Amino acid sequence: MRKAQVHAACQALAALTILWVGTQTSLAAPSFDCRKAKTAVEKEICAKKRLGDIDRAMAKAYPNALARLGEDPKAVAALKTSQRLFLTTRNVQFVPHLGGDYDLEQHMAAQLDLLRSIGPDPRKGLEGEWKTTEGTLFIGRPASSGLRPVNISSRTHDSKQWTCEFLGEARGDGDTLVVEGRDKYRKDYAGWRLKISRDGRMATVETVRPEGLERGGAPFCGMNGSLAGDYFPADELPDNPCAGIPAGQCRE
Repeated sequence: MRKAQVHAACQALAALTILWVGTQTSLAAPSFDCRKAKTAVEKEICAKKRLGDIDRAMAKAYPNALARLGEDPKAVAALKTSQRLFLTTRNVQFVPHLGGDYDLEQHMAAQLDLLRSIGPDPRKGLEGEWKTTEGTLFIGRPASSGLRPVNISSRTHDSKQWTCEFLGEARGDGDTLVVEGRDKYRKDYAGWRLKISRDGRMATVETVRPEGLERGGAPFCGMNGSLAGDYFPADELPDNPCAGIPAGQCRE
């Protein structure tokens, strides 16, 4: 082979090497080894950089959130349950090539947002924003009437996407509120109410049926939807990602 041909071949090989390296750096880098990916959802995360980035961020955010809740064993247990439910739903609902309304990226982003929003400081009372993977709860300051605005909504991340929304108001302070529909919603909700109470670091929501009504679903929820459950305090992210985490336990 002539020198010119050898030189051209070397240049072509160098170009291919640069292209290969560039391609590799743009691939997903999740928290697990993609060479060992077996399930459809793991392979999808490895195939898309955005999903890999979220997965890697979640692997750091989850232990940090647990550490911030460390003084409240019930809250720690609730967050572990939330993470298991997220993984189970993700693995079951992601079925490639069969259509459906399940949005893997949206579901992963919602769980990451929950984990990152759990702040370092215990909150006093019920005022403020609270979150689960599926919903948000907002309890405002009392108006001049003494009534607090309460907005709560949820949407499941499975393919059915059942939704709920309750726009209400509650009187009083302390660690327990009974919420009724406000304005025109009072009639729409037909006597259904919510009971919200503090339970350690969390806010627990219960659905209260009208007296004498034993069957039927709440008018503010789609079939099988629910607002009941434990909601975690949602705070602004601290500048220091290790704020509120015991020394040696933070994953940056």
